[in-house]
Amino acid sequence: MSGLKEKAGDRFVALDSPFNHCEQGKIVIPRMRVEPSLDNEEQHIAEMAAFFREQVESKKHLGMLVLFASGRAMQRFLDYVTDLRLMLLVQGDQPRYRLVELPPANASPTVSAACWWAYSHLPKGLI
Repeated sequence: MSGLKEKAGDRFVALDSPFNHCEQGKIVIPRMRVEPSLDNEEQHIAEMAAFFREQVESKKHLGMLVLFASGRAMQRFLDYVTDLRLMLLVQGDQPRYRLVELPPANASPTVSAACWWAYSHLPKGLI
């Protein structure tokens, strides 16, 4: 268990998730025209932002978890979707424990779905 130090007398219990990943989740890896390299970073981020915007506008998803390899990449991506900012729960906006407490579907009164934006270790506390 990452981050926990075991002490004598400690008991650990593994609980089933209330989320049925197979039936309620979907992993989407879009086919991109621009490779995610340092030389193409700006074009790749712009293409990803356009794909994300299409997914939001299609209203096919109740929510999304968008993962990034770095905080810098996440911040550059956010620059492309400033008009959608109210529906995004972004790592770093609030302490991690507070983001986990927020119900994603009710993150904003103006939208019916919300999106988690994270990099590095945050998803471990969400999934």
